[in-house]
Amino acid sequence: MSTNRLSTYYQNTALIKGYIVEIRRMSRLPFLGYRILFGVLFMMFFNIVNKLLQMHQNSGFFILLFLLGYAFSIFIDVYLMIGRLHDLNRSGWLSLLASAPILAIFMVIPLMLIGYIETVEPNAEVFEYIVIIIIISIIWFFMTIYLHCFKGTDGDNDFGEQP
Repeated sequence: MSTNRLSTYYQNTALIKGYIVEIRRMSRLPFLGYRILFGVLFMMFFNIVNKLLQMHQNSGFFILLFLLGYAFSIFIDVYLMIGRLHDLNRSGWLSLLASAPILAIFMVIPLMLIGYIETVEPNAEVFEYIVIIIIISIIWFFMTIYLHCFKGTDGDNDFGEQP
């Protein structure tokens, strides 16, 4: 390998718990296809685990299984987004913007636990959370449009050869 190709290879790999995973460029159609495929598979998985949770009165094992499946689905989604962003000649770190609804969920959970959402009187803290969640959702919406609609870079780019 030449020095340039070797540096490109190392730039496009990620070390994940001892495994080297190459994150390749992904055009629009495979990106959409994989997202639909994994979306359907994860919905089926979550429905099965939900039924098992209802049958076994919220067993800790099935709750753990649900959370592990959710974490794995987030990992797969971020992995696909990184490949798509590389095709657009953008850094994979932008996938954190598209993962913003996860942050919004973690912002709503404390409100639900504290009980602010159930209060009738207006509360400044609740309003601030709602505004932040709306802003995050708008960012997610435009990031999703960007990933699905914009054409990738023609020819080779900083992240490898054209798919």
